[in-house]
Amino acid sequence: MNDRQLDPEMVPTSTAKPIQQLRPAERASKPVSCGRSFYVALRDETLPGIAVINDVLSRNLPTLFRMATRGHWLAERKPVRAPCRTREPICRTFPPLAADDHRLSVLVTANGEVEMLLEFGGKGVTYPLNRYPQVREFAAMLARVESGRNWRGREFFGYINGCDAGCCAPRICFRNRRNGIVVSFTRQEWQSLRELFEKALAIPELRPILEELSL
Repeated sequence: MNDRQLDPEMVPTSTAKPIQQLRPAERASKPVSCGRSFYVALRDETLPGIAVINDVLSRNLPTLFRMATRGHWLAERKPVRAPCRTREPICRTFPPLAADDHRLSVLVTANGEVEMLLEFGGKGVTYPLNRYPQVREFAAMLARVESGRNWRGREFFGYINGCDAGCCAPRICFRNRRNGIVVSFTRQEWQSLRELFEKALAIPELRPILEELSL
């Protein structure tokens, strides 16, 4: 923020190691030094005035706002939402998507929330995803569960269920932490479901809505 000349590689290099350590950790430690570093910078740096701070921070307001809304969600478990401007309840639906035995329906409610309904035809199971955090975590679980790795999220637990006797192929399962319901899939079914979900999240008309909800 001042005229001091710094090595442009210093910050990326010094932050790369803790980032790499945090990503694979089952229980990440809290980066307790982050707040202190910012505090010391404001305390010790020689600044011409508050206008300089405003100028620097204004360039990063989108990121800072996302951090603030994320912190609000973690503390309050409530999203930051713009007030609804419509007087009449209006829901928006999208054409259902299908892949193999899977069918996915998408609905945007009158208050702007995204809801999805998964139908697993071969299993006779219908599974709802009622809130954006559920939708986003379900997508992350689909993308990351693989052999030897589990998904432990707030909403879901995903894992590989192998057969001890070796008489059948392992199945990929997910369990809702709230109700304990377990649904299992073959690897081919899981791949099909993942591609179906990716296709749904890429719907052009849905993407700006998801981007707003991501706050």
